[in-house]
Amino acid sequence: MDLLENLANPEKFFYCADGSVLRSIRELGQKLETMSSQAFGSHANSHKNDFHNWVRDVFQDNELAGELLQARTPQQAAAAVRRRMQKLLQAREEIETAIRKATKENAPVTAAKKFRLTGVAAPKIKRKTAKAENRKLNKKKNKKQPNKAFSVKRAGKKRRTMKNRRKSSKTRPKKQLKAQLRNRMKKHVSNWLKWLSISPKM
Repeated sequence: MDLLENLANPEKFFYCADGSVLRSIRELGQKLETMSSQAFGSHANSHKNDFHNWVRDVFQDNELAGELLQARTPQQAAAAVRRRMQKLLQAREEIETAIRKATKENAPVTAAKKFRLTGVAAPKIKRKTAKAENRKLNKKKNKKQPNKAFSVKRAGKKRRTMKNRRKSSKTRPKKQLKAQLRNRMKKHVSNWLKWLSISPKM
């Protein structure tokens, strides 16, 4: 139970003789600072001590309950509550600092921290720019798709070969060309005559 902040259940509130209602130890300390000696005596005397019983049974703080049992005036009881509250605040701060240190130690060590601890600079990491990523994507696309540059080169080679053939045919002598034309014409004519079932002597 957090004695600094937690409140008691409604059925366990402390009802003072002057009519005020206390819900926490903090409110108890504030009330004791302004409480009259008569109201304090009605709750804490030689026969009983309601403050001791309430703190021990509801909040289970035996240390504060023992100090309240020894208090003879409301000022002494208020001082006991203040001391106890200060101890609880210090304990809370120590716990919070310990948790922060533990979380920092368990956190991943960055390159800057490594440099501070060891004095050795971490290697520089090359960050991928948008241009580099676009180049990689384009390379992947080009692998899947046919290479346009390669097809253009092939087309260029075909054109060159056709041109070379034409040039070679032009450079041939005219007699050879005429003989080739005659042979072709003879073949065509023989094919036609065969189709017409005529076999002339050639």
